[in-house]
Amino acid sequence: WEDGQLVKPEERETQHNYLAVLAADTSPSVRACFLRMVADWMSSLHDRWDHESRLLPYLLNGLCDEVSDIRKEAHECMERLGAVHEDEKENNDRDKQELRDFREYGHRSPAELNSAERWAAREQEPPFTQRPRLGARMVVRNNFKRLVPTLVRELNCWQSKTRRMSGQLLYYLTLYTEHWITCEAHVMLEAYIKSAQSSILMEREGDPEGAELLKQAMLCSEALGMFIDPALWVPLLLPTVSGAAGTDVEARSGCIAVLSALCKGCSRSWLSQHADTIVEALEAGPSDSPLVCSLLAQAAGSVAAACSPLSPQLQQSLSGMLLSLQVKAWTAGARILPPPKVGGVEENFAGLVAMGRDWKGVQTACWEALHSTASKGGCAASLISVQAESTLLGCDGSLAWLEVVLRQADLSRVPPTAVKTSVSLLETCVATAKTPGLAAEALGLASLVLSDTDVAFHAGAILPSLLCAALQCAVRGAEGALERDAREVEVDGGVKEEVEGFVVVECDSVDGGGSWKDGPAEALEAAHAALECALVILTDGSDTLVTHSNAAALLGSAVKASLALRSTHVRQLACAVAQYGASRLQGVPGGVLFGCVAPALADTQEGVREAALAALMPVLEGAGCDTSRLELEGLKGMLSTMIADGEGGALGKEVMGRVEGMLESL
Repeated sequence: WEDGQLVKPEERETQHNYLAVLAADTSPSVRACFLRMVADWMSSLHDRWDHESRLLPYLLNGLCDEVSDIRKEAHECMERLGAVHEDEKENNDRDKQELRDFREYGHRSPAELNSAERWAAREQEPPFTQRPRLGARMVVRNNFKRLVPTLVRELNCWQSKTRRMSGQLLYYLTLYTEHWITCEAHVMLEAYIKSAQSSILMEREGDPEGAELLKQAMLCSEALGMFIDPALWVPLLLPTVSGAAGTDVEARSGCIAVLSALCKGCSRSWLSQHADTIVEALEAGPSDSPLVCSLLAQAAGSVAAACSPLSPQLQQSLSGMLLSLQVKAWTAGARILPPPKVGGVEENFAGLVAMGRDWKGVQTACWEALHSTASKGGCAASLISVQAESTLLGCDGSLAWLEVVLRQADLSRVPPTAVKTSVSLLETCVATAKTPGLAAEALGLASLVLSDTDVAFHAGAILPSLLCAALQCAVRGAEGALERDAREVEVDGGVKEEVEGFVVVECDSVDGGGSWKDGPAEALEAAHAALECALVILTDGSDTLVTHSNAAALLGSAVKASLALRSTHVRQLACAVAQYGASRLQGVPGGVLFGCVAPALADTQEGVREAALAALMPVLEGAGCDTSRLELEGLKGMLSTMIADGEGGALGKEVMGRVEGMLESL
């Protein structure tokens, strides 16, 4: 019905939005002229207030232009429009009081103070080198409610281009409207969560548009967090963040991502009042999804960055949560702790989603958030203080917890009591390990920790029992590995054949944990790690080991069993353990030790012969009267052969002198 008569649809004249055509023109000069024209209309038309809501989106759209000069032109147009608006308010008897009241009293409100503070702390990106002037903010604020419903609806449109443009406009609307956006914040939050959820799904399915749309949703959420009191959005988001019943992975992922962006934009004075509640929600909802765990770590890092400096209680809560996520990733097989990337994951949400495809990405996200948490707390990553929780996790859980804690802690700043606790837990893990793999892992970590001199000093009282556990593991590991070495090996083509010229040495069995013969490869690894750990303990200089009889009794069995293995490195380690054990421990069965080390002088590997020669001097001193003339003469013959072949050097001659002296005394 037009002009008083019915008109058929096909007879109607096609209408075109020429302003939209000009705004999207391919020529930058045309778009720049169009912006100046729109700004002139909004400043000079007599009925400009009636058209303000229709023309303003075109002007704001210029802030999203791909050409920097046009973005700058749009910003200048907004500033000129704001100046005109302020002048009109000043000269209008009805409206001038509103402007004066705001200038005199409005800047004192908590929301306005927060807005000014966030603009001052914000990293300004062109064309926003400073906060927009008051008149420009008032123009956008007056038209905001009319624009939001349409933009929110189009934010989740099926067309990526429409979604991207809607997100850009909402971002700049938020920057201009500031805290006046509160009345529409719940609608915008819901739209941002849905947008993040669908963008994450697109990115995980390989759609290249997903990463860009996710970045846009996070920018909008961060801008919203700058100006909105957390008391508004915390109750809305936390039930989904904590994984309430019926929450699927996709919905939870989008909600956590938006929460992280909100925290990143929020001021410390506002967010610190809700930080404990947020951390509790992050801790409350464990998930088996690597993506959710990565986003939880991201959110924890954002809370730490926004609440800097952290209180000790908040730092401990965040650290404990991140370490728990790392333990989950560790037990899932991601056992490499990567160095933090330049820039951090909190700058790249799309990269975070990509990392969340597996548990390695979770380790990376937790690693970076953990170091951010430690630095924001004003101290090094001395996170060992929270590891007491590992005592409730059993051997496997304790070991995973200790791995992620000790490998990231600044051991030089860890309190002595925490050192003793961690070494004691490691000793328990070693002694109760049911598989050689767990034992090797615990022993390797113990060697790493005890290589620090201060740590070894503070843990001196626990070292004897740890040494006993290590020697016991060496015997059990050697027993398991000997089964394979003595029976058969695989050659090319998978054919197995008997090993020639290899004799199994009967070693003394030890109690504690059963046989490791079912996994000879892991058993060999455990024996290797046990000998390394024992060597670290024996060379630390502590006096607590001198009179420990249990360690002295186990030393001979460990060396005897290890020297029978085919691994050259293990045999070298066994000789080194014999060398330092004979000189550091009292009550070592000298005859047993001598009977193991002396035959090693005839080893086929030169490195083993040299290690055995170095061990002979302290072994001979400890053997004393336990050595018979026949054994000494046999040793003298081997030494003579070595010296005649040009091996041994000065040490060989010294040992030869010692043997000849012992023969004369018999």
